[in-house]
Amino acid sequence: VYNILKRYMIRLLEIDSKRAPFKIEGLEIPVETIIPVDDADKIKIGGIIDRLDRLDGDLQILDYKTGKTDLQFTTLSSLFEKENKNRNKAAFQTLVYSYILHKNFPLEKAINPGIFNLRGLFEENYDPHLKCKENGNQQVEFVAISDQFADQLRGLLTEIFNPSVPFCQTSLEEHCSYCIYQQICRK
Repeated sequence: VYNILKRYMIRLLEIDSKRAPFKIEGLEIPVETIIPVDDADKIKIGGIIDRLDRLDGDLQILDYKTGKTDLQFTTLSSLFEKENKNRNKAAFQTLVYSYILHKNFPLEKAINPGIFNLRGLFEENYDPHLKCKENGNQQVEFVAISDQFADQLRGLLTEIFNPSVPFCQTSLEEHCSYCIYQQICRK
């Protein structure tokens, strides 16, 4: 285990040395914000940002994942499709953190979300930044897409908290394999 961890740490340092110079602004940073869903309801969302760097004046939100995680997503809308079995949940999480950070620090000019996935670290020329296929696999800069993301997030939360929209079981059986509510729904 020691040798495996040592190998990962050396690789992370190699990747960071290629990104240098940068400043680590924080580690394990709890963040939260309030989102107005309709005229009466407000919802608090939050999470913990694994790592926040400043590189060339821009904020870099970096999330660590132990499994193989895709650093690309098809479209912003695809992240909100409930029945899309290829929905990139890790990208969505990192974009939610970007949204929260942007709401809390609206003067930031650029916020770049990224993921260090431990299974992909040893790929040649590893780049942790999220990329969107919709715009030619360009690196995602959150401030540029913040209004579009905010609208879709607000729409999702409005649907979730709308008492006239019933909760439905997923049609994707693989979502049930790790669900903590399996005993309740018995799907």
